[in-house]
Amino acid sequence: RTALKWFNNSYEEVKVENKVLELDIAFQSMFKCDRYDHLIKSKLISVDLYEIERIYKELFNLKRQRNLIAHQGLSSLKPDKLESIIANAEEIFRKYYKWFLEQIDKGKDYYEIIGKHRR
Repeated sequence: RTALKWFNNSYEEVKVENKVLELDIAFQSMFKCDRYDHLIKSKLISVDLYEIERIYKELFNLKRQRNLIAHQGLSSLKPDKLESIIANAEEIFRKYYKWFLEQIDKGKDYYEIIGKHRR
């Protein structure tokens, strides 16, 4: 639920920089970590190598822009390019969220789904 809350919050943001931050937090909440391995996580929702590479690159771009915004207070990109990164990240988030729900419907718990050990 927390991941979905942050995802929904990003829609309410006017500033694209804040959208980037909130989308990144949504992914962190989903995977319960501050650093998510884009390559490993992309394999959760696709077996197609082209799609895995695309997801990896899009999430890497999101994280890179998030770091610039959070640590330097700015992005290196124009707002329209940031909007493109945001749109792609939103699409990927929806795929992950749908995949998570499908796994839960199959009776799996969160830790089985992402392959983490319980704390």
